[in-house]
Amino acid sequence: FPALAIAGGTTILIAGVPMLMTALFLLSSNRPSISLAEAAHGSLHPVSLLTMVVGDLFGALDPHVDYWGPFSSHWNPRELTLSQNMSQLYLGALPMLLILTIGLSRGLLWAREVRVFSAAALIMLFYAVGTHTPAFEFMYRFVPGVSLFRRPADATFLLGAMIAITAGYIAHRWLSTHLPQPRRGWKTAKAILIGGFFVVATLVSIQEQ
Repeated sequence: FPALAIAGGTTILIAGVPMLMTALFLLSSNRPSISLAEAAHGSLHPVSLLTMVVGDLFGALDPHVDYWGPFSSHWNPRELTLSQNMSQLYLGALPMLLILTIGLSRGLLWAREVRVFSAAALIMLFYAVGTHTPAFEFMYRFVPGVSLFRRPADATFLLGAMIAITAGYIAHRWLSTHLPQPRRGWKTAKAILIGGFFVVATLVSIQEQ
């Protein structure tokens, strides 16, 4: 509790005045909120999550490839309005492998030292995919400030930060301490989970091409 109280007080001192000024500015704005329907156009398509493991799946970074991912003509560009780079979530093979293997099978994602970042990453993930899940509408209606932003996909910046921290913690535990024993049945689950990314990516490629 003392640590949380100190962190909360520090946050108020640092962010309180800018947040108050922003709130006062919004009172005089002619557009104090973004409609849910408009915000929905800035949602991250769930298929973009494949790029967390399969880098540049849709050819956004290759000038010789006609981009074919979400927000292109292959995916109804009128449904979503995001630039190509917004659908690229690749953080590196090692961090994702650490999370999908040791992190899940040995319960390290919920270790006391890092669980707050794991929970934040999960919340940011639900926020980023926007209206593709009921979670964003709940946040839009009940969480202060959410209705002021038009692009749920911007949460990928925070999502990447949270995943980087959790992956770093898992690497630290892997290299410096004895790891907990893996849970029963997780060897098969790991293979299915990792292989599933590539199988689904291949199926999406075949279907759209």
